[in-house]
Amino acid sequence: MSALSSSPLRTPSPPGTTTLRRLAERYVSKRTALPAGVVLALLAGLGDALTGAETTFTLFYLVPIALVAWVNRVKAAYWVIAIVWASSLVVDTTMSKYPADLRFVAWNSVTELVMYLVFANLVGWSRRLVDRETGSRKEALRQLRHAERLSTVGRLAAGMAHELGTPMNVVSGRAGLIASGKLSAQESKRSAIVIGEQIERMTQIIRNVLEFSRRGGTDKTPTELRELCRDTTVLLHPIAQKAGVDIVVSGDEIEVPVNRAEIQQVVSNIVANGIHAMKEGGRLEVHVGLESSMGDGPPSRDVAPRPYAVIGIHDEGDGIPPDVIPHIFDPFFTTKDVGEGTGLGLSVSYGIVTDHGGFIDVDSRLGRGTTFKVFLPL
Repeated sequence: MSALSSSPLRTPSPPGTTTLRRLAERYVSKRTALPAGVVLALLAGLGDALTGAETTFTLFYLVPIALVAWVNRVKAAYWVIAIVWASSLVVDTTMSKYPADLRFVAWNSVTELVMYLVFANLVGWSRRLVDRETGSRKEALRQLRHAERLSTVGRLAAGMAHELGTPMNVVSGRAGLIASGKLSAQESKRSAIVIGEQIERMTQIIRNVLEFSRRGGTDKTPTELRELCRDTTVLLHPIAQKAGVDIVVSGDEIEVPVNRAEIQQVVSNIVANGIHAMKEGGRLEVHVGLESSMGDGPPSRDVAPRPYAVIGIHDEGDGIPPDVIPHIFDPFFTTKDVGEGTGLGLSVSYGIVTDHGGFIDVDSRLGRGTTFKVFLPL
């Protein structure tokens, strides 16, 4: 799971492997499914006409019907069924061993038509069932992530009160001076400018909290990651300051298509865990950069490493014991005391990053801190 900085040595693949892999990786969309189904049906009809393997090609007709019924729904599959049924009828009446036996032609046509229609509707029903279950799962995940985000906002509340308290005191003091009438015109103007600056500061703090707590969607927009990390760590500044932790954000300006609110949640969860791990305070580093990696899986000889945008978060805490690391992304698993954590932060973060097509790498050493790397595809 660790990142790779260079490509491994590659060995020749067996003949035909690359071609087969490329065919297998072809993506069938709603736009291409129907033409592909028609072509497959016509090819099956040609094979049915030129060979005596009628049963084999009758079953092969199910392939384009299944393809179109699954991707484009049953209504589109009816067009393929019409082509299949018409071609079967032509073959039976012109090239069958019993072309004059109309009873055979009628029986064969009716049974095949019924079989194709039932099969298409079963595939369509299966697709609707999968869509319904997938939709329920996605909605449950959205609710879980939103609940976990609100839990984080709750933990930030005390720190935000302190963060807002300072500029409010400044505003109150300056407003009192202006109201006293003892200031000169220049001093009153200066106090009004200071009040405006502090109000803008409070507005930005509140805007950041609202953006963080807003329910995340599925839309991804080009987002500059270093700016995102800075905005997120501003929210955690009061907690970090109280713990004696100095958060430093550095790295390159890298723009990646992500769901901003969800990636903010990931960064917030990991940074908050890092602050909690640094009992004696210290320096927590957030670095944005580029790295090459195979992804979260075993290296492949046929696939070169691809570039990722990486958010690296390093704390100077006690580290994570080796026997705990395999479980840190498990739901409800936590090493914190009762009331200090739900055990969902890293689990939710893992799901968010996976949904973005990325993965999370963890390197921790006892007494030397922990580094989380969030890999996001460019």
